[in-house]
Amino acid sequence: MALQTFTPNEKMITRLTRHLFFLALISLCSFLLPSDIVHAQDKTIKIGYAHGLELFQENETLKQTLSALQSRIKNVEFALISLSPINTLSEIKEQKIDFLIGPSNFFVEFRGSIPFTHLATRINANGKEPAKTVGSVFIAKRERTDLNSIRDLEGKSIAASMPNSLGGWLAALREIHNAGKNPDSFFSSINFTQFQTPDVVSSVLNGNVDAGVLTTCVLENIEAMGMIEKGSLKVINEHPFNKTGLACKRSTSDLYPDMSFAALSGVPEWLSREVTVTLLSMPEFSGFRWSIEHDQFSIDQLMKDLGLGPYSYLKDTSLKGLYNRFKQEFLIALAFLLFLIVNELHLRRLVRQRTQALSKALEEKERANEEAALARRRFAALEKNGIISQLGTILAHESKQPLGTLSNYLTILQIYLNKNKETDSLRDEVLKTMGDQLERLNGLVNSVRNFAKKRQNPLVKTNLIEVAQKALRNYEASEPSTL
Repeated sequence: MALQTFTPNEKMITRLTRHLFFLALISLCSFLLPSDIVHAQDKTIKIGYAHGLELFQENETLKQTLSALQSRIKNVEFALISLSPINTLSEIKEQKIDFLIGPSNFFVEFRGSIPFTHLATRINANGKEPAKTVGSVFIAKRERTDLNSIRDLEGKSIAASMPNSLGGWLAALREIHNAGKNPDSFFSSINFTQFQTPDVVSSVLNGNVDAGVLTTCVLENIEAMGMIEKGSLKVINEHPFNKTGLACKRSTSDLYPDMSFAALSGVPEWLSREVTVTLLSMPEFSGFRWSIEHDQFSIDQLMKDLGLGPYSYLKDTSLKGLYNRFKQEFLIALAFLLFLIVNELHLRRLVRQRTQALSKALEEKERANEEAALARRRFAALEKNGIISQLGTILAHESKQPLGTLSNYLTILQIYLNKNKETDSLRDEVLKTMGDQLERLNGLVNSVRNFAKKRQNPLVKTNLIEVAQKALRNYEASEPSTL
């Protein structure tokens, strides 16, 4: 078979075509791949972790997790960043952390300060309730026979690792709270160390403190590793094993979730998905594994009972703290107070209206009484005048006839005496006087009769409605029993 030969120009054209093909293929791949993946190759993904675990547990967890992530997600470079357990929040912002590994109570404490998404929780692979594996253990020297219960620890000195350690301090404080004691004033002195082992354990064994606090299973682990003699330390207020199946001694009745792995704000969705899948696919390491099990409610109740994190206002005695603590009661009291004020204003308005109506009714009644009294006086006067008129009429009527008779007899006597044609001055004077007096008496009788006669009153313009209302008021005032 003859070999095909190319001229120099043909070779150049072929090489140029091959290069153009590869460039087009690279451009197409870059277009099809998510931009986040392309840019992620040039960026180191920072995984922050807060100290708080025992060194051997911390190293094993971080080592196994980082190895699994690096081997599965090839196009991303992961880096572990150590964070202070005290200034964790500020260091997260300064270091621009992408993912965070820390105790579960950290995330309740940070809630509202930084946005995050919970991806996985480290659980005990052998427990029946894997989401509840963290509690506290009160330890003391075996010789301390006076320390057996929570109440025996009151007024004693104690050692603990960190003030915000879930198993190494907070769970123990809540157990004291559940026993009806005040955790803030329960111990005479508190010695915080950096680590539970060897710091807390050595403080107890050396007699520097009366007791110490360890996370559940730490005591069993250090005894198995030969760090201390088995039985040299005893557990105070030991609880029996229950349905959780946690094969470790504990002094707290409640258990809480272990470490959590969370994605912070700004992490691409595809990377969070890949990290989650990697964590859930990891095999067991040192008796632990990553799971989606997470009981944030128990952590939230612990923080609330102790007045920590978002519930720190419960220990604030200022006006703002009291308002935040008793906000619901304050709003109810305010609503009740507003109701009382509105009700009082409403009652006052009704009383004012009723008072005005009553005053008006009393004024009308007083006016009606005055009108009725005036009417009674007028009626009495009319009645009196009627009686007088009637008596005058009777007297005038009865006196008219005798006076007429006397007048007739006097006239007859004058006629009779005038027939004798004798003049007698005394007689004439007597007769004249009798006539004058009789005429005067007759005039008096006529005057009485004229007084008793009814006279026509002058016609005046009158409002009949007022007359009717006046008559009704007079009737109501004089005859109230008939209404």
